[in-house]
Amino acid sequence: MAGSERRKGTRFPAGDNVLAEIVGVRQAITIVDIGPGGFCAATKDWLPSIPHPEVRFFTPDRKWSATFEIRMSFALLQPRKSGPYAGRYITGFAFRDARNAKVKPKIQELIGYATRVAA
Repeated sequence: MAGSERRKGTRFPAGDNVLAEIVGVRQAITIVDIGPGGFCAATKDWLPSIPHPEVRFFTPDRKWSATFEIRMSFALLQPRKSGPYAGRYITGFAFRDARNAKVKPKIQELIGYATRVAA
């Protein structure tokens, strides 16, 4: 994306090893990238505003899952015009409790699953 980078943490491209859903919103989201502070998602439709959003991440076999409180950091008002997510809305989210000592290890575990390369 064009513009200056305000993010302080590193983001890693996400693979297909982790799926995600915003709790209470019946819409598939694709994780674009992920890092210790948050993640970026691509969606077919604009995401609705909800008061206290949470996201549930899970492996395709559903043997692992984790739910985090999130807040919206940014949203593109128009779908992407080109690139791998053309036609999709891009929204950035921050983990609300990213600095919490109990949450940090779970976020690191999530990053491990999301960035794992299939053998």
